[in-house]
Amino acid sequence: REDIRTYWGTVGKSMFTLFQFLTMDGWGALYYQVTKQMPAMTFFFFPFVFFGAFVIMSLLTGVMADHMNDVRKMTEDDERRENVLHLDTAVQAVWDHDMDGDGTLNRQEFVKLFCKTAFSNQLREVDVHVSRKDAMDLFQWFDVNGD
Repeated sequence: REDIRTYWGTVGKSMFTLFQFLTMDGWGALYYQVTKQMPAMTFFFFPFVFFGAFVIMSLLTGVMADHMNDVRKMTEDDERRENVLHLDTAVQAVWDHDMDGDGTLNRQEFVKLFCKTAFSNQLREVDVHVSRKDAMDLFQWFDVNGD
């Protein structure tokens, strides 16, 4: 038949027709044309469409999962950049509390730093939760020269 040759006459036409089957674009009419002449082709078309649909769904799922992973990474990078900005501000606050300008904080300077709620808030913004008691314990632990 001429209409069968139109859709199946060459390898290229056959590939395009099979693609139509996978996308479900007008596949019903083509299916009936072919199975009317060759009823055994039913055993080819149903598994082809069934497994082809799973392959296409798997590809779409993979593309979506990859896109969501990229979005998650971009969000994490943005959060990391924001945390670095907050951390830079906190480090500047430490330098500002070095009253004697020797490049270190003594106990008094350290206590004044942690009495400032702004500094504690800056640390919390970068997920560093330190109470005043914990801060004093940290100072004693890091205090090399015992002042």
